[in-house]
Amino acid sequence: MIQPIINCILVKVEYQTKESYVSEAGLEIFLDPDLRNTELHSLAFNQTDYRQTSGVVVALPMGYSRPHYFYDNFVSEVEVGDKVYFHYTAIDLDSRIEYEDERYYAVPLEMVWCKVKDGVLTMIGGRVFCEAMEYEYDDIEEIEVGGVKIKVRMSGSGLVTEMNPKTQDINRARLIHIGTPLKNLPEVDVVPGDVIYYAKDADFENLIEGKKYFCMTQEDILAKQI
Repeated sequence: MIQPIINCILVKVEYQTKESYVSEAGLEIFLDPDLRNTELHSLAFNQTDYRQTSGVVVALPMGYSRPHYFYDNFVSEVEVGDKVYFHYTAIDLDSRIEYEDERYYAVPLEMVWCKVKDGVLTMIGGRVFCEAMEYEYDDIEEIEVGGVKIKVRMSGSGLVTEMNPKTQDINRARLIHIGTPLKNLPEVDVVPGDVIYYAKDADFENLIEGKKYFCMTQEDILAKQI
């Protein structure tokens, strides 16, 4: 077997990308799953759901970069055999290794969100998962068009000004998973179920075990609702 030298774990995945995805308009778009720069897919189609973001760990690194903000302070909890979830840009041709007719990918540990083992999800690298919270805006109503109910934003005179407006609450979410903080940071006084307020642009959505979560760091948590 082969072993990464520094920082990266070696993972085995089912595919690099899916062969197609369905757009919001219902159009199925077929993609080249071996495209060298898979980032182009995300930029072109403004979505990341078709990318592979999980794999099984087959080898750990021999060591870590020093000095380094992340590798100096993270608590290593990843083991061979764990299923891990990682940033969607981690898997591409540049990170691929072919060995004895098998394909593996070198994924930096700082790009890993969590691991799943025996059905238990454990956060990695001081990160947290949160669920989006819906907020009922006064100017959003539900109407029926052709037998289909859709949400719209209405003007004061009753005209439709926007269809399917976003109803996500701004900078507020419910904490679902939290793990060990980085060594240089204090433990955050929050527990799963708390409503938290987070830093701007920290709502990076990922699909984890069939559920969508915001993935952020513990440092992104600004306050909690009491």
